[in-house]
Amino acid sequence: MPADMVTGDGDTVVLEPWMVIKYIKYKFYELKGFETAGVQGDFMRIFNSLTGKDVGAPILSLAPQAASQYLGPWSVPDGSWNVGQP
Repeated sequence: MPADMVTGDGDTVVLEPWMVIKYIKYKFYELKGFETAGVQGDFMRIFNSLTGKDVGAPILSLAPQAASQYLGPWSVPDGSWNVGQP
């Protein structure tokens, strides 16, 4: 069963092969003193496409018009309300 964190010595970390290859290539270029802008861009493109985007889903509405933020007659649900004296 997959886990969020490595907790023991026997745990195996499974990473995307292309991301690991691009990261090793980036670190190799960095270590040798070569220009790293291109390989860093390659790595970041793959990394960003494989990591999750921590954003919420947009609010979907079935109403044909924008809802007002203020209270009004449209805020009261339809129904039979006792508005006379008790």
